[in-house]
Amino acid sequence: MEEEGTIASMNIIKQHNGKNTIVLNESNIQPAVPTAPPAPKSPLQLLEELKKDNVKIIVDGKEIEYEAAKRLFQEDSFSRIDVSKKEGKRPVLKVSTE
Repeated sequence: MEEEGTIASMNIIKQHNGKNTIVLNESNIQPAVPTAPPAPKSPLQLLEELKKDNVKIIVDGKEIEYEAAKRLFQEDSFSRIDVSKKEGKRPVLKVSTE
């Protein structure tokens, strides 16, 4: 675990077994702040990205063309999106409007 801070004083104590112990007397050490995850892509950005991979688009069980899906996403006329990618196969984008 990474930590950041300052140490004002410390003692090194030699133990009977030959090992050393470090004792921090005055310190201000805080755990490193984790970086924020990237923002999720918008449905339209996802569609554009998947278009490059020749995505198969299925809306309510029926396959549709890219332009129809783009209009659907621009109108925000969907309730759920599911993407599946299997190695060696084209991705499938399933959209529900219900």
